[in-house]
Amino acid sequence: ERRTTRDDKDKDVFHFNKANINHTLEHTLNESVSYKFWFQYLPNFTEPDDYQINFDASLSVVMNSTFSLKVSYKGAYDNERNPGVREYLDRTTTTSLVAKF
Repeated sequence: ERRTTRDDKDKDVFHFNKANINHTLEHTLNESVSYKFWFQYLPNFTEPDDYQINFDASLSVVMNSTFSLKVSYKGAYDNERNPGVREYLDRTTTTSLVAKF
């Protein structure tokens, strides 16, 4: 995968090549409970010291024939932070009510 960074005038200023390596693990414990784990590794071939790791873990519980409750934790790690960014890991936690029609 080739990515390009652009300046304010939409001109290319930097090119780098990355790969996208990912894996998903899903398992149903019983009729009402399942979980999923997704992992992604993005190595940078132009600058080998720069890489990113993303992951998402979720748990789903069926409440009835229409609704399920889903809880998810997502992380995005970048070992080379952008200027002004203090953290290496961005974290997001969500709770969702899922309707199935």
